[in-house]
Amino acid sequence: MAAGVAHHINNALTVIQGRAELALSTVEDPRVRSTLEVVQQAARNAARLVRRMQELTSAPSARAVPLVDLSELARQAVALIQAQWKDLAGERDISIEVSTEAGQIPAVAGDPVSLTGMIENLLLNAVEATPDGGRIAVRTWASGGAVHCSVGDTGAGMSEDDRKRALEPFFTTKGPKRAGLGLSVSHGIVQRHRGNLGIESAAGRGTTVTISLPAASAPAVARERSAGGSA
Repeated sequence: MAAGVAHHINNALTVIQGRAELALSTVEDPRVRSTLEVVQQAARNAARLVRRMQELTSAPSARAVPLVDLSELARQAVALIQAQWKDLAGERDISIEVSTEAGQIPAVAGDPVSLTGMIENLLLNAVEATPDGGRIAVRTWASGGAVHCSVGDTGAGMSEDDRKRALEPFFTTKGPKRAGLGLSVSHGIVQRHRGNLGIESAAGRGTTVTISLPAASAPAVARERSAGGSA
């Protein structure tokens, strides 16, 4: 049912975005253009929301899963959102310090696009949780046959009740402008990778979200590297 609804919504959004783009190509009045740009951006935001819903409900893919380095994906995610957090910090006249401690870890079997997007989402959540500035730490390490990646902040934190509900779809503590799909989508991605997602938080003491994925076996790593022609 979710897939069918998403299909129809995407069709409607395609029409909205297409008509807005066509109108923008013919209109010169700055006030009208500004309104059309708002419509276009709203349609893009809605399309992203639909994609998140599809990720939340999609079945695991049957295609071969590549081996990836979670430390490298964490570095990429930090680089991808760097401009956003710096712009936001500049607008608020605050300081947000982001540090990365990437360890030497085994590979994991997973989709690099969804895993990188998940870490980006956790980072953006951390930025939003530090409206007065603060520190965000990204760490990766390995233990007990698993690879771990945590994103921690020194922000507002959550009450115990909110922490328990944080993984529920559409639950949000950020007001009506947020969809409440960030952590639930991240949880779904982790589950599809046969892993776990844990949240440590307390009001006024920040939040740390940790994802744990099973490390790929040594023979699997060797086969993948051999197939890729690596030394």
